[in-house]
Amino acid sequence: MKHQRKWAFAPAILCAAFASTIANAEKSDDTLRVAMAEEILNLYYNYTTKREYIILAQLTDTTLFSLDPVTQEFNPAVATGYDYIDETTLDVFLRDDVKFHDGSILTADDVAYTYNWIVREDSESNASGTVGRWLDNAEVTGPNTVRFHLKTVYPLVLRDMAQRIMLRKADTYDADGVIDRDAMAQDLIGTGPYRVVSIEPGQELILERFDDFFGDQPSIENVVVRTIPDIGTQQAEIMSGGIDWMFKVPLDLAQSLGGTPMATHLSGPDLRVAFIVLDAAG
Repeated sequence: MKHQRKWAFAPAILCAAFASTIANAEKSDDTLRVAMAEEILNLYYNYTTKREYIILAQLTDTTLFSLDPVTQEFNPAVATGYDYIDETTLDVFLRDDVKFHDGSILTADDVAYTYNWIVREDSESNASGTVGRWLDNAEVTGPNTVRFHLKTVYPLVLRDMAQRIMLRKADTYDADGVIDRDAMAQDLIGTGPYRVVSIEPGQELILERFDDFFGDQPSIENVVVRTIPDIGTQQAEIMSGGIDWMFKVPLDLAQSLGGTPMATHLSGPDLRVAFIVLDAAG
């Protein structure tokens, strides 16, 4: 199956240079300090489209498949593989060693529930627009197998599974028949390499490495995300060592700071596409 490649340039980011004495101090407490301009209020990516939440979701959650940024291939993540029964029926096979941050094992029921919840009209999830165009329903067909029934032939199913849907425990949003769309907004229980230690909405988020993560363990133990709306304040913080990483940096500022020994300017390709519509017809 072929997948389209869509490229755009990612926003510039700045990282404090590890040659500095400040960086050496940060290494001793094994913490990455991050600044974001947007307030962090809702940790569940399925209910937002902001880039800040996308970044955080890569730390706290995992998806069925993952995208290799170099080859653009979709590799197994929570899934171990897949098989098309026919053009609109897809079986996905799951690992049996994936743990949620509360210690419970992820099951096929959890995966099916997550996808079925997203496409329910009363879920009101931001992700429903992506998944709802192709998914009819997800069905548990074995201890580690979920069958996806598609509405129509859709060649980008794996792409959507790799990029959009973060997995949740069964009954997370409608336990006992009572709908609570904010159930994971702050008390997040994910399956990713980092778990949420604490959150002060709009101020600070603290993440800690999850030792039972099924994949490769990240080298950094803690991540502290601070809300700093003013770019000038972020600049001062990265130069003084108060933070180690900032993004959405204006190009001139990124190049200027990147030219000093205190910071490194990084940029690269992204799958997000931005465009301007020219309305010639008025």
